[in-house]
Amino acid sequence: MVPLVEMKIPLGQISGISPPIGIVKHPSNKALKGLIAGAVSGVVEMAINFPTDYVKTQLQLDEKSTQRRYTGMLDVIKQTVRRHGVQGLYRGLNVAIWNPKVAVRFAAFESFRKIAVDERGQLTSGRLLLCGMAAGCCEAILAVTPIE
Repeated sequence: MVPLVEMKIPLGQISGISPPIGIVKHPSNKALKGLIAGAVSGVVEMAINFPTDYVKTQLQLDEKSTQRRYTGMLDVIKQTVRRHGVQGLYRGLNVAIWNPKVAVRFAAFESFRKIAVDERGQLTSGRLLLCGMAAGCCEAILAVTPIE
């Protein structure tokens, strides 16, 4: 449900058109809220997922080397924690945290959603799917491809 901001408009003041009740509802600015929510959720997502991505990257790099350092995922975790502490699993996070992909996706979704809602502020399942797909495309083009 889209939160609505009510604006009272005296009858007959909109180019001679009289609203039946004298109230016109306008959706609030969701794109900015989506951008902020996306940025916050992106930071949380990175904080949770980064250690797994770090382990995966270490195993991929180890696979290419002539002398293997790790025997598996748990070995990467054990060796990293032993050498660098738990914070070692977050090495490189300071660079990755600046990727705006989730913020772009949230803001794009809210922008597309604003265009696609019907007169009651509702989205059909098909339009919801299209908004999500379009937001994903924006994320891929504007955030993922240039950064990764």
